[in-house]
Amino acid sequence: MLARMTPKQADVAFVLEEVEPVLGVYAVDARHGGVPVPFDIAVKLRRGVGHLAQAHHALLRALSHEDCARVLFFESYLPKMIAGRATPLTLDPMERDRAEARVADRKKPRLAGRPLLRPTVLIVDNDLDLYGAVLEAFGAGAHVSEQDAKSAADLALAGGFDVLLCDARLAFGEKGFHTAVARTDKKRADSIILVAKEAEHEGLASHLRGLDTLHSCLTKPVEAETLRLLFEDGIVLQQWAVRDDAPLPFGVPEAERPKPKKVLIVDRDPASDLLASVSTEGFVATVTDDEWEAIDHASADDTDLVLCSATLRTRGGKPFYRLLWNARPDIKSRFALILDPDAAPPSTAAVTRPLSAQKVADVLARYAVKS
Repeated sequence: MLARMTPKQADVAFVLEEVEPVLGVYAVDARHGGVPVPFDIAVKLRRGVGHLAQAHHALLRALSHEDCARVLFFESYLPKMIAGRATPLTLDPMERDRAEARVADRKKPRLAGRPLLRPTVLIVDNDLDLYGAVLEAFGAGAHVSEQDAKSAADLALAGGFDVLLCDARLAFGEKGFHTAVARTDKKRADSIILVAKEAEHEGLASHLRGLDTLHSCLTKPVEAETLRLLFEDGIVLQQWAVRDDAPLPFGVPEAERPKPKKVLIVDRDPASDLLASVSTEGFVATVTDDEWEAIDHASADDTDLVLCSATLRTRGGKPFYRLLWNARPDIKSRFALILDPDAAPPSTAAVTRPLSAQKVADVLARYAVKS
């Protein structure tokens, strides 16, 4: 509980009161819990284009650009490492009047006199809209676009790039960009800004919770203004923590949490790797394309569902799903194929790409009804 609101905290709460996309403002005890965090304020935003810019511009009435670097913007729920340190900021009439008087006497910080920033940017994506946003944000300069995760990791580790932007689908998994960079330089890997479509939010958020790290996460299409704010003020966005109607992943007694279903996903699609740490849909997933590991997990009595790519082949060239069926015939009663989007309409024993937590949960629900 916040003992007493500081003038700076009151000013922040005041300037954000009338900003429509702002859903909540919190003071963060940066040193609580032993491990310091680089934030003093957390601001909850409504999802939508331009909301970050609105909140940031309002904050500049109360904070300097340097102070803005210690503000965490988020959507849905606070990240696990911040939640226990956060206290809502609510102004009483006297505090509001005092904050209004202080803010009225203060001029908004200007960018005039600051050096023109033209960072070098590595884009690990093939999205032309993202490339266009980078050009608009920083002008003509050193912008390198690289779709191959391994080649991109070599470039990132060689140094020279101020900003690393990566499609979330190319970030994780054994051959992912983030994975490759983290093996050599974890601090550099943590600086990667992840971009994802709205449909991928849930899987990405769950994966980040499993990593227990803070990452800048942006929704496609990315705005040039957002990129400028991220680079110039160091603002970190931890978005899409969990769905608004989902239980918090922290603060819930273990005994009260329903036991998650165990799901085996046999696939090589990077989108499937994002499901490896999903918990918000009531299941935990193991993702693999190794034959022996797949057989071991499929044979386990506590595996509730097996999802297998219809096109994946074993080293011998046979359909992977037939390998599993031959090794454990009884898994057909809890088995579904993963089909490409242009394949035949899925039956009750199939699901189409891209995989999402909701699709897996739907298959689990169908099998629960059948049983």
